[in-house]
Amino acid sequence: MLSRTRPYTGKWRFSAKVVFPTLSATLVVLGLMAYGISWAAHNSDAASVARQIRMAERAIAASVAALAHELEVVAVWDDAVAFSSPDRFDAVWLDRNVGVWLARMYGHDRVAVLDAQDRPVYAMADGRGGDPAGAADLAAALADLTGEVRARGVVLPDGRARKATGRGVHVSDFRRIAGRPAAVAVMRIVPLSDGVPAPAPGRETLLVGVRYLDGSFLEELRTEHLLDGARFAGPPAPGAGETVLPLTNRHGQVIDHLVWRPEAPGAAVLGTLLPLYLGETAGVLLIMLVLLRVLWTAANDLRATEAEAARLAFFDGLTGHPNRARLMDMLERIQPGGPAGAVAPADRFALLLLDLDRFKQINDTLGHQAGDELIRQFADRLAALVGPGDLIARLWGDEFAVVQFGAADPAAAETLCQSILDSGRRPFSLGGGMQVLVGVSIGVAFGPQDWLGSEDLLRRADIALYRAKMAGRNRYSFFSAEMNEQVRERAMLEMALREALDTREGLTVYFQPQMSQDGGTLTGLEALVRWKHPQHGMMSPGRFLPVAEECGLAVRLDEWVLDYTCSRMKDLPDVPVSVNLSPGQFCTDDLYERIMVIVQHYGVDPRRIELEITEKVLLEENVASHTALRRLREAGFRIALDDFGTGNSSLNYLRRFRVDKIKIDQSFVQHLGKSSESAPLLRAIINLGHAMGLDITAEGVETREQLDFLAQNGCNQMQGYLFAPPVPEERLADFRQTASGSAAAADGSAPTPSAP
Repeated sequence: MLSRTRPYTGKWRFSAKVVFPTLSATLVVLGLMAYGISWAAHNSDAASVARQIRMAERAIAASVAALAHELEVVAVWDDAVAFSSPDRFDAVWLDRNVGVWLARMYGHDRVAVLDAQDRPVYAMADGRGGDPAGAADLAAALADLTGEVRARGVVLPDGRARKATGRGVHVSDFRRIAGRPAAVAVMRIVPLSDGVPAPAPGRETLLVGVRYLDGSFLEELRTEHLLDGARFAGPPAPGAGETVLPLTNRHGQVIDHLVWRPEAPGAAVLGTLLPLYLGETAGVLLIMLVLLRVLWTAANDLRATEAEAARLAFFDGLTGHPNRARLMDMLERIQPGGPAGAVAPADRFALLLLDLDRFKQINDTLGHQAGDELIRQFADRLAALVGPGDLIARLWGDEFAVVQFGAADPAAAETLCQSILDSGRRPFSLGGGMQVLVGVSIGVAFGPQDWLGSEDLLRRADIALYRAKMAGRNRYSFFSAEMNEQVRERAMLEMALREALDTREGLTVYFQPQMSQDGGTLTGLEALVRWKHPQHGMMSPGRFLPVAEECGLAVRLDEWVLDYTCSRMKDLPDVPVSVNLSPGQFCTDDLYERIMVIVQHYGVDPRRIELEITEKVLLEENVASHTALRRLREAGFRIALDDFGTGNSSLNYLRRFRVDKIKIDQSFVQHLGKSSESAPLLRAIINLGHAMGLDITAEGVETREQLDFLAQNGCNQMQGYLFAPPVPEERLADFRQTASGSAAAADGSAPTPSAP
C-alpha cells in the first residue's frame, strides 16, 4: 500500500512544487505578457494618433503660411501697385495677372482687391473674375485683419513700406467664409522697386486671398498625410475610433473641427495575437517570437510611413528628384551662418537654373503625357551628367536646378553646362516613333561667398537664365555683377523716363532732313525724340527706347513727339514731317481718335504728317489696327513702312493694306560697294515700290557714291548724314539756307556727325 502511495505523493508534490508554481508562474507570465501586449498596443495607437495630430497641425499651419507667401508673389510688384490704384485701375490686368493667375498657379479659391476704404474693387472666385460686390462678405468678415494690416509696418521717408523679413506686410489667419473653414491672408500691395513710391500709409490697396480647407486641402491630408476619412465637422460629431482636432484662429476661437480615423497599428497587432494567445498557451515561446516579429514589422511600417511622408514633402513625384522645398532647405543649410549640412559652408558651389526651350509648344501640341515623358527623359539625362554628390531638383514645369559642389573653378561649371547643352540637343523619343528636338537655356550663379541668402542666389541664377534666353536660347550665361547693375539701372531708367514724361522736362525733338533725288532740295523731315537724362546727359535713343517699349511707355512717348511736332509745325519748313508710331499704339482701339485730337488741337493739316510704322503692324491680323490705318489715310495722313526689308515682308500684306511710302533700311545702303548682293537687292526694292505706286526713301545715305547709285535707280528721297544728322529745331533755318549746296559740297565721304 505504501509502495503505491509514494508515487502518487511524488506526483502530487511534483505538481505542488513544480507544476502549480510553474503553472502559476506561467499564468503570471502570461498575465504580464497580456498586460504588456495590451499596454504596448494602446501606446502604439496613442503614439500614432499624436504623430498624426502633429502632422495635421503642421499641414494646417503650412497652408496659411503658404497662402501669404503666394500672395507676396503678386502683391510686392510695381505693376500691381500701378494697376490697382484708382488712377490706373485695370480689372482685366488684375484678372489675368493676379486673380486668375493665383487660382491657376496655387489653387486659391477666392481673391479680392480692396481700395483704401476697404471696398472690394476686384474679385475672383472659382478661377473666374466676377462682380467686386460679390466680395463684400470678404471685406466684412476680414475687417479686423485689414485694419491690422493698415496699422502695421514702418514707413520710410519716401513713403515705402520697410519689409524687415523680405516679405510683404500681411496678416493671415483661419476664418469661416461662406460657412466653410478657410485659410485667409490680407497683404498690402506695395512696389518691389526701391524707386517706386508706395501709397500713403493706410491708403494702400490690399490683396485678400482665400483657400477653403474643406476642398483640395482635405484631399491632400488624406493622400499626402494619410489621414483616413479626414473631414471638417462643426460642431463635431465624431464616430467610433475617430480623432478630433479643433481648428482655432489667432484669438483662440474655434473655427471648426478636423475629424479623421487615426491609424491603429497596436490594435491590429493585438487582434492578430489574441487568438493564438488564448488557444495555444503551450506555445508561449512561439507566440513571443511572433509577437517580436509583429512588433518589429509594425515599427518598420511606421518608419516607412514617416520616410514616405518626408519623401513626398521633399521630392518630385514625376522625376523622383528633390523638389524646390528640398533645394531651398539645402541652400539654407549651407549658406554662411546657416546650420552645418552635408557640405561645408566654405566650399564654393555653382547653382544652375535650367529651362527647356520650346517645352510649352510641345506640351500644348502633343499633350501633357508627352510633356511628362519629355521631363522624365531629360531628368534621366541630367542625372547621368552630374557628379555623385551634386543635387538635381525639379522646381516646376520644365525648370530644373542643379547644385554642383566643388566648383572652385568656373571651368567645371562651364564643362557641365556644355554637357547639358549637348545632351539637350539630342532628339527625345516620346513613343510611337515620335521624336522631338528641344534646347536648354542655363543661368549660373556661384555661392556661398558674398550672397545674401538662398532666395538671392536663386534670383541671380534667374537673371543669368533670362540673359541666356535673351541672347537666343540654347546657351548658358554666368551671373555677373554687371547683370545685377543692369537690372537696377534699367529700373532707374524706367523711373526717370516716366518722370520725364510726367514733367516734360529733358525731352525734346530733333529733326533729320529728307532730301530730293538730286540731294539739293529739302523735301521732308523726320521727327526723332531725344532725352537729356538728369544725371547722364544726352542719352542715345538706342538705350532708352527699348526700355520704353518693354515698360509700356512707348505709346506716351509717341504721342508726346506728335504733340510737340504739331505745336511747332508753323515754325518748321513747309514740308511733310514724319513721326514714328510704335507697335504698342495698335494694341488699343482709339488710335485714330487720339491722333486726330492732337492734330485738330493745333489746327495742323493731316497731309503734312507722315506716320511711320513697322512691318510687324501689317503682319499681325489685327482688324482694329488695319481699320485705324485706313481711316488715317482717308483723313489725309501719309503712311510710311519703316525699315523695309528687315522683317517678314509680305507683298500680299502690301496689297491688302495700302501704304504711301516704303523706307529702305540703312543696312542695305551701307553695304553698297561692300557686298555683291546689295546693289541688286536695292534695285529690286526700288522697282517693287514703283510698281506698286509707292514713294521710296533710302535711310543711312553717307557717301556721294550711295547718293548717285540711289538717284540713278529712281529712289525718290534720301536721308542720312551725307546731308545732316538729326538737329535741333533752331538749326533747321541754317540747314534750309545751305541745303541746296550741301550735296555739291560733299566730298564723297560721310561728315562726322555732331552729337544729337
